[in-house]
Amino acid sequence: MIFYKYNALGNDFIFFEDKCILDSKQISLICRENEIGADGVVFISPSSKYDAKFEIYNKDGNRALVCGNALRALAYHLINIKKIKKDNGVRTVKAFAREKYEIGKLNNEYYVKFKHPEIISISNSGAIIKAPNLHMIKLVDKIDIARLYEVGLSFKDYLNTHEIMKVNNNTFAFISFEKGVGLTDSCISGAISAYEFLNKINFGCQKMVFKTIGGDINLEGDNNFIKASGIIKLVYKGEIYEDYFCA
Repeated sequence: MIFYKYNALGNDFIFFEDKCILDSKQISLICRENEIGADGVVFISPSSKYDAKFEIYNKDGNRALVCGNALRALAYHLINIKKIKKDNGVRTVKAFAREKYEIGKLNNEYYVKFKHPEIISISNSGAIIKAPNLHMIKLVDKIDIARLYEVGLSFKDYLNTHEIMKVNNNTFAFISFEKGVGLTDSCISGAISAYEFLNKINFGCQKMVFKTIGGDINLEGDNNFIKASGIIKLVYKGEIYEDYFCA
């Protein structure tokens, strides 16, 4: 089984060019830090209508609705590995959530476009937002990873939790605890949700930069979409043999 390992703003993903052929225990095994190590596993398959269909599984082996960083890594894979060329530069993929996503390359960064997410509840200090994963956003005066970890554990079976702090003008610090993953270096759908929240409370602007542990997420919105972009790296190409799961 050939695989590709990508790093997307601190998040690692293992890509297989096939429909899902592993069970949850096998996915969890290869995601362990002392094994191949990843935050998620992505399976890519052909589509008659789109450039690809994909499934994403969290490191706990459970299926995820979507993952923005995995989608950006998929843009890298389609452009650089599969060599899918488009006159307009745009590639579209279909996710398990039955949503269509536009992905592509902009300068040296890879992006994904999300529809504006659904706001479940909102105040001036925070919000619950569906994008399509469920996110809890908290606007704070000072980022506190220990506090985020404690809150994240409390809600780990239900939603992703985030803290966001204004640094200056259009720049914000952003930390995340993801359902099925834990503390994570960055979260694109969470950043999309935070962007929507900040603009709804008139605290943001059209273009923003989120400073995360994994690097900068560049965000820009219009009336229809919010685009998130950042760096993608191919870590290596490898192979798993059948007896790997029997050891």
